[in-house]
Amino acid sequence: MDLIVRFTRESSLPNARGSSISPEQVFGSEEAYFVAWAASEEEMSALPASEGMLVSLPPWSSDPSSGLASDWLWGLVPPEAQQKVAMANEPVQLMIQSGNVGVDLLPWESLLRLNLNPVGFSVARLVPSSLRPPPLTVVPPLRMLLVSSNAHDDIAFNERDRSILRESADSQFYDVREARRATGTSVMEVVQEFDPHIIHFMGHGGIVGGEGAVVLRDETTGLTNWIRASQVSRGLPVSTRLLCISTGFSQRNYDISGLVGFAHAPQSVRLPTSIVNRSDVDESGVAAFWGEFYSELIAERGNVLRAYNTAVARLARAGTLTPTESFSLVIREDGYRPLRLGSTIDPMQHAAEVQAQLAARLATDLQEKLKTFGDTEMGKALGESYDEERSRFSDLSSTAESFKSE
Repeated sequence: MDLIVRFTRESSLPNARGSSISPEQVFGSEEAYFVAWAASEEEMSALPASEGMLVSLPPWSSDPSSGLASDWLWGLVPPEAQQKVAMANEPVQLMIQSGNVGVDLLPWESLLRLNLNPVGFSVARLVPSSLRPPPLTVVPPLRMLLVSSNAHDDIAFNERDRSILRESADSQFYDVREARRATGTSVMEVVQEFDPHIIHFMGHGGIVGGEGAVVLRDETTGLTNWIRASQVSRGLPVSTRLLCISTGFSQRNYDISGLVGFAHAPQSVRLPTSIVNRSDVDESGVAAFWGEFYSELIAERGNVLRAYNTAVARLARAGTLTPTESFSLVIREDGYRPLRLGSTIDPMQHAAEVQAQLAARLATDLQEKLKTFGDTEMGKALGESYDEERSRFSDLSSTAESFKSE
């Protein structure tokens, strides 16, 4: 059973007194949110932004390991939704939707400690999308690009941080290529040539102008170069359907909240579905989670949500110093199953899958422009174009799904 809980910041609504808030300011700030719940994205999209109970986020503890923090978080969920979870006779997949950094930084994954449903309970984050393209069918081995970079002024992660990730991806099912001492330019060159299905970044994070960033090397000086999510999204090919953003264990991350902010970039920033580290990890925790995840991604035929939940369960059993809430899944544009593993690929199927994603993006852009132009001549023209593109998306998705590749 899916259950979506949406947080809408009151000050972001029309006619409200706006207040900008960044990751640097969120601690100690108090914000009011409308909290609504629904069983699907379609149901949620039909609810007005002001729907739901009103809650406030007071200054909160940054310690996600506190049992009280988990109880407090659960108290932010509407009582009706809590009851649905408690009464469910099937596993419950809770998805937190916000788009607000104050909510995104909260350790929702710690709710697993409360044993809220004996049948099964898991947590993911959701960046909503009006149109979910069909999965991209691929034949193993999956192309995986491992990116790491230690600028001259960074606290360097060591070789073991990288090798443990390489060892997690079985060479029978993954073709792993590395970009070390990476700069923005060198990574994009490899991306264009290699056309990866998965990009796994391991390194430091940071915040630039309120936006999450990963730290690469500057091409000229070799010093720190902060690369924002919006910059990365512009260079990603359609084939890249999964982004993993992790910290190392040999050193403390410069600012791990930057990695979280990167994965939670606004909907307008087109990033693939992402898995991100939210707090410190140790070597055995990294080995347990990523080893299980990459194995299960193959076993689950490209279903990232199932592979992630299995990896979290494996981490919980491993008895490491890494808490399960150190890992977070952010479901973005390509959904919870961005890849579909098959034995063959029909060229017409591949074309339909790629074109469906492009049509979904164009339709989304037109929908955003419609909000600006409204009931004007330009708005009417945009509305017609939107309807045409949405219809094209539907036709292409149906074509893609008509092939039996599994």
